[in-house]
Amino acid sequence: MKKNSWLDRAIQARRLRVIDAFHQLTGEAAANKILELTDPASLPDHIQSRLPYRDNQFDWVACYELIDLVDTHERQVRLLRELLRIARKGVFISTVNRRHPLDLATGVPFTHWITPPSARAMLAADDIQALMAALPGKPDWQLGHVRLGGIKSHYFLMIRKA
Repeated sequence: MKKNSWLDRAIQARRLRVIDAFHQLTGEAAANKILELTDPASLPDHIQSRLPYRDNQFDWVACYELIDLVDTHERQVRLLRELLRIARKGVFISTVNRRHPLDLATGVPFTHWITPPSARAMLAADDIQALMAALPGKPDWQLGHVRLGGIKSHYFLMIRKA
């Protein structure tokens, strides 16, 4: 796949829409303390480890396309709990839709339906609902999506703390 192909541009536009969704949902000025996690190296090696931040250190924590790199439901719940620990107002999570027909990593349609990528625990809406059901205290949350090619390509989850 060549650089700057229509697919690269579409994927970049989708990512920008997810980031815009975060800023629209928070409705807050950019001056707030926001931690945006985009690199897998920013997560602890073992999800049982704590992130190197104090409780409520950031107003918002945004985690883009990383929760699907955590390999089990239990570890994903631990990650959400850790992100909620360091956020004062809330957490924003984005993830690729497991059921989207386009393999966004390779640009080859339908491949992840035939042989799912082993490195990712890709999520669908029902998986995200199960994660929320596993969190203590039943936090206020909202699930949204963006589309690529008319199909839900990416989910975003906003969790607001009381």
